[in-house]
Amino acid sequence: MKTFEQMKTMFEVMPIQPLYITMIIGAIYTGSRINKKIQFGVRGIISLIFLFIFSAYGSFIAILFSLIGKRGLINYITARSYGFFAIPAVGISFKVHGEENLNVRPAVYICNHQAAVDVLVMARIFPKHCVVVGKASLRFVPLLGMFMSLGQAVFLDRKNHGSAVQALTKAAEDIREQKISVFIFPEGTRARLQEADLLPFKKGAFHMAVQAKMPIVPIVVANYSDNYDSKRKIFRGGEINIKVLSPIDVSHIDVENKEQIDELTNSTRELMLTTLKEITSQSIKPESILILTTSENVNKILQVKSSANNIEIHVINNNNDIKPFTYLQIIQQKAQTTYVLLLNSGAIFGKQYLQNMLHISHTEEYNNAILGTMGINFNGVPNRVQDLSLTCYEDHLVSSENNIARISKDVDMLTNIWFLKRKWLPIMFKEVRRDILDLPLEFLISFSLRYHVNIPSILIPTFDRHSWGDTRSKKIQCKKLRRNLVNDNAWLHYIERGYPLITKESSQMKENSILFIIDGSDQESYFRSFYCKLSLIKNNSVKIITTGENFGLSGSSLKRIILREGSSCGRVEVYDLNLEIQNNFNVKNQIYQNVLRMMEYLKPELFIYAKVTTKNLLIQGISSAIEGFNEDISIIKLPLEEIEHIIGLMIDLPFEALKKWNEPIIQLQIITQNRPDSLSRLIHSLNTSYYFGDENIPLTVNIDRGADPVTLEYCSTFSWNHGKKTVRHRVVQGGLLPAVVESYYPYNYHDYAVILEDDVEVSPFYYLWIKYSILKYRYGPDKNHSQRLFGISLYGQRQMELNIIGRRPYNPESRFNGTSFPIRSPYLSQIPCSWGAVYFPEVWREFHEYLVDRLDDETKYHLQPILVPGSRSHKWKKSWKKYFIELVYLRGYVMLYPNFKNFTSFSTNHAEIGTHIHFRKNKPDPSTIFGVPLMMENTIYEELPDNHLTNFNQLPVTDLWGNLTSFHDLIDRGITLHNEVSLCPPHFRKEIDQLNFNPKDILCVDDEKKRKAILDYK
Repeated sequence: MKTFEQMKTMFEVMPIQPLYITMIIGAIYTGSRINKKIQFGVRGIISLIFLFIFSAYGSFIAILFSLIGKRGLINYITARSYGFFAIPAVGISFKVHGEENLNVRPAVYICNHQAAVDVLVMARIFPKHCVVVGKASLRFVPLLGMFMSLGQAVFLDRKNHGSAVQALTKAAEDIREQKISVFIFPEGTRARLQEADLLPFKKGAFHMAVQAKMPIVPIVVANYSDNYDSKRKIFRGGEINIKVLSPIDVSHIDVENKEQIDELTNSTRELMLTTLKEITSQSIKPESILILTTSENVNKILQVKSSANNIEIHVINNNNDIKPFTYLQIIQQKAQTTYVLLLNSGAIFGKQYLQNMLHISHTEEYNNAILGTMGINFNGVPNRVQDLSLTCYEDHLVSSENNIARISKDVDMLTNIWFLKRKWLPIMFKEVRRDILDLPLEFLISFSLRYHVNIPSILIPTFDRHSWGDTRSKKIQCKKLRRNLVNDNAWLHYIERGYPLITKESSQMKENSILFIIDGSDQESYFRSFYCKLSLIKNNSVKIITTGENFGLSGSSLKRIILREGSSCGRVEVYDLNLEIQNNFNVKNQIYQNVLRMMEYLKPELFIYAKVTTKNLLIQGISSAIEGFNEDISIIKLPLEEIEHIIGLMIDLPFEALKKWNEPIIQLQIITQNRPDSLSRLIHSLNTSYYFGDENIPLTVNIDRGADPVTLEYCSTFSWNHGKKTVRHRVVQGGLLPAVVESYYPYNYHDYAVILEDDVEVSPFYYLWIKYSILKYRYGPDKNHSQRLFGISLYGQRQMELNIIGRRPYNPESRFNGTSFPIRSPYLSQIPCSWGAVYFPEVWREFHEYLVDRLDDETKYHLQPILVPGSRSHKWKKSWKKYFIELVYLRGYVMLYPNFKNFTSFSTNHAEIGTHIHFRKNKPDPSTIFGVPLMMENTIYEELPDNHLTNFNQLPVTDLWGNLTSFHDLIDRGITLHNEVSLCPPHFRKEIDQLNFNPKDILCVDDEKKRKAILDYK
């Protein structure tokens, strides 16, 4: 087989005369030096001239080759001849990978379609024995249309779908018969995209390949919008990557199967798109670079120019006496290039430096980064400038020196040499503060770009002297740079405003990141004890943003306050928004932008700020920033006057639980009928309690049919400001059992219910006890041990009601005295509380399912009597607790009870006359038996053992009669009863076994007996 060069010699394809080549090159050179638009025009005209010349030439070749029986080579010879001259004439070259795949025959060659340069692409890669598919209008282009017709081109009328399909069908038949290939652009039109992407593919090429049973060979051309762009009038030289992929077999695809054709089309496009992005990022594109250096270095830099292939360099002088801000202003005025290289301190870069930087800058990873080979990091955020510590990285270090691995590294600041895009220069002038004039150049470049548009500064590794940023081997003067930063500390104010530090970003991964925003000195005084105590906890990283001096508290003032606190406050990082007092819209917008930027930089996991009664501009700005922040973050809004009560909880709870602050939804379910005074007392106690900023606390009033008009009126008119209020009224009298059980059905496992009968009253701190306990035992590490916890009682037990012989007084203090348990320890009990308690979703759902079958059996079939040994609860005919106690006993479930001094509780029962309480002559007032004092002052933390909630597995466990026991014993008792009442074994055997909260294993009876019982009942 002959090569193209041999064929060219055979048919005397002679090169154009040297005079013409000289004229063309001269025109290109002149155009490129005058203006890019002239360059665009000149190169475009040259390529068109060649196109028409070789169209005429191709027509001659077509006639000649037809006569000698070589029609399969017409397009190949013409295209390659055209490419041999036109491609170098316009300054472009192609690097082809996988060229051996162009020998596949016959095949359907598909190629991405970008712009006019695609003609040159075809000239470089067009296969032998191949015809092209083009739009019908090309048939009428002078010379070109004639050549294409003689070359057997397939013309498609894009406006006539039927005609196009007919043309492709015929082409498929010809391909199969003549064993020729087809070259087609599946996008159907030029994409003209400036990024590596593809238009949707038409299916014609794929139908043709499947019909002809020919492989598809994808050809991918790197995006060349930086070489040619008609909109921007760009046509400049450079190397373009082309990759010819391996053939795709289509022999197994049925031409009638639309789904298979669609899958072939989509998968091929996806493959080509992936390849397009890869080879585009690998292309080194021609660029022009502006270099600024000192006057004495100009000659040395000019010597390096000769090694920078395909790079146009402009060198200008810089006076070292100019301040950095002014220096950057000069650059912005003079730079007309794509890239700018800034040299400081007389740096002289190596011969390969520019080529390396250009190549790296066109990769996806580093396309949006300032690049350099020398840099520094701050070792933490200095609260005082005297504490500043730096780490320096020098470009001539190798991996074995100073234990610094030579890999790319995100750094706080680059030094001595910066490679960046010209379009980023205006961003550095966004600051309006006067002290920007005093910022060091290193700080001004790196920090402003990272702060405003999140452009990082990346240190690029070097491996030999030619790739160094400074070949003089001059080390960064770390001590000198530190001294300059300490003496001229305008930069520190910018750190306070949230200008990002890399070292802090990396350390945050190991810390619990907590962010406060404080508006003014009044808020600071409320928050001080809170943030100080949090800062003393191991692994906590506390940051505070102040709104600035104009709003009552600057970052500097807060730092002084923290220093005065001494050892009572740990390390706290302070940032200052430094807001200006402007009109309303500007303040809100400023807060939004600055808070969002701070959050994106600090990446807090927990964000705490004051909840105020009026939605001021600060709150509006913060809310907007939170909505715009995409990361997972927990928001806690605290009323200032309630902060003192929440501190103990916040410093005790594990951070894992704190992050779930907003996850549990605690709904209130009130049961009432005809006691309006009692109901009013309960609602008043609920309305005067602390809710610590929670705004999603639904309240539902469940009214039985026998309600009086006063109760109905009151339920319609009372206010509830902490969530949605719902009133439900039964039209059929249900009684207490359905009123309680049907009041709550959880919609997920974060939906909890506080069930309150109307003669109950709550403490102002009831919600604190609930929130504290749920977060502690359900969302922290204790959740792994607490699967048998079914609820939290607000009421402290003082009577035991389940003894067979009747009610007996109870005091947990006496039970714990003389044991290893603290006498004030909260404890776990199997007794469900009906006088103010939270019930958990999993067990309440299980109870619903259990109760349905139990009531059916008890009223209809009588197959499964369940009696809890030693309990008189089986005598309670109208109580939901009877059945709940059965489930609790069978499963070994427990409820958490408070145990404060003198039975002080978070709810009390006023024991008013109702379903279960009756007035009896010559008997004590029930309220003296059941009533307990409410906690009206917050003594939770001081009374709890060691001032915090005990870990779950260290809590005392008591049974239905108040006796100390263990989970092991409770589970064994439950399994014993289970085996007596059910034919199925329990789904668990041990305390550690996972529960499924499904009662089916309990409600398991003989099928034949159940069938007979159902028939008997009917």
